[in-house]
Amino acid sequence: AEPNANIAIKVGTTTIASGVVGSDGKYSLLIQPQAAQTVVTATASKEGLSSSASTTVTKQATGSIVVNAPYYVGYDANIKATVSGDVAKVYLLVNGTKQTTVPVSGTFNYYAKDKVTSTAQNVYLVALDSAGNELARAKVTLKDGNLLRGTVTTDTFIIGDSSFVTGSYTGAVTKVALSVNGVVSPSVAVGASNKLQYYAKDKITQTTDVVKIIGYNTEGTAITTANVSVAGADSLTGTITANPTNFAISTDTYVKGSYTGNVKTVALVVNGVESPKVGVLTGGQWQYYAKGKILNPTDIVTVRGYNAAGTLVDTKTITVSQNPAGQSTLTPVAYKLKTDSYVKGTFTGSVRYVALKVGAVTYSQVAVVDGTNWQYYAKDKIKNATDPVTILGYDSTGTKIAEATVSVTPEASSTLTASTYALGDGNVVGTYTGAVKYVAVTINGVSYGKVPVNADGTYNYYIKDKVTSKTDIIVVKGYDDANTVVAQANVTIDPGVAPTMTADAFTIGTTR
Repeated sequence: AEPNANIAIKVGTTTIASGVVGSDGKYSLLIQPQAAQTVVTATASKEGLSSSASTTVTKQATGSIVVNAPYYVGYDANIKATVSGDVAKVYLLVNGTKQTTVPVSGTFNYYAKDKVTSTAQNVYLVALDSAGNELARAKVTLKDGNLLRGTVTTDTFIIGDSSFVTGSYTGAVTKVALSVNGVVSPSVAVGASNKLQYYAKDKITQTTDVVKIIGYNTEGTAITTANVSVAGADSLTGTITANPTNFAISTDTYVKGSYTGNVKTVALVVNGVESPKVGVLTGGQWQYYAKGKILNPTDIVTVRGYNAAGTLVDTKTITVSQNPAGQSTLTPVAYKLKTDSYVKGTFTGSVRYVALKVGAVTYSQVAVVDGTNWQYYAKDKIKNATDPVTILGYDSTGTKIAEATVSVTPEASSTLTASTYALGDGNVVGTYTGAVKYVAVTINGVSYGKVPVNADGTYNYYIKDKVTSKTDIIVVKGYDDANTVVAQANVTIDPGVAPTMTADAFTIGTTR
């Protein structure tokens, strides 16, 4: 404008501001905001001359942009944002490099998967008006996409058995929460080794409950959800197997076996009477103490398996025998009459005790030595090599199950002979060999004392006053230094010829 001219600003005929142009031809006047499309005229006048210029008021373009959520690199595909005001389009600025400009309005997604690849990048969304003028920009917060990666899996929850919802997790899950029919309980930390559990015994009460496990990351964001299957006690199935299937009364203590599935207790049933339940063992095994309960081979025995709810899920039959399958045997070692003190040997099968029988006398039982050997003190019981000796085997119930003959060895082979005894002679005589040191006689079962033998291999024993009949039974026995009978011989009696007497005729009156 003309320097030092008067200046007036008008809208129509209304002056809204006035002043003087500066000596440099410039002016500045403050006016009230005017509506868009208002025509404002400036008129400069000086010394009767004037000059005017007009302009139409336009609206100033404004707008904003807000990034709605962090962008998880490697997981998200789009940046989510919202624009307002005069924003008509946006572009992405990555480390100062302008990416594609796209038209937008309101809330929108900007595809960035191939553009944003690292959390170290510097990323902005820039908002433009329709003329391409920048109105605003917003920084995009970048986070590791692995924070949103994770899964949870769950096991079946069985009402009446389960106390916890259990399962496993992967990825960024650090806490889990339980949702039952839409009601979410507080989250709890997951366990070690990728395991999770949530106490739910008081929360899940019906098989119709809708149950979920929700997995959260360290930011408290729910990143995964899994449904929980809910079942009743009737789903608790299981099986039991008896091993062995036979109970031997003489040797066995427990009925044993294995189980699969939901078996928590077992019970023994003998002749229809069930004993109290006992818990199963770890490792899929079970056992039941049966020593005083199964008493006879005729007992009817079963084992019952129960689930956690106390419901019977399986039954198995146990056969019963007095002894284990297979024959029990005794094998004695030959007993040396002179030097041994014990009869010894081995056994197989169910032998637990042995007894010695010498002649008709059976001595008391003694326990076997170990799993294969036995012995019985016999020094004071076996006197003669000719005594019949047997060993008897018994099982744990005292039932005789085996028997074997014991061979008695006199060690030094000894013999004894006896000459025919003529009825009326003084001595029975004979010969001996081996260890015979003394002889004695038994007449009609009556034993008489011993006498030394002769050094020349013969013996003689006075019996004239002891033998009175040709039917007497005479036995000569030979003894060694240990007073053990090592040989014997029966004596044959020769009755001889009966004496006769004749008489001459006697004449009365004569002397003969």
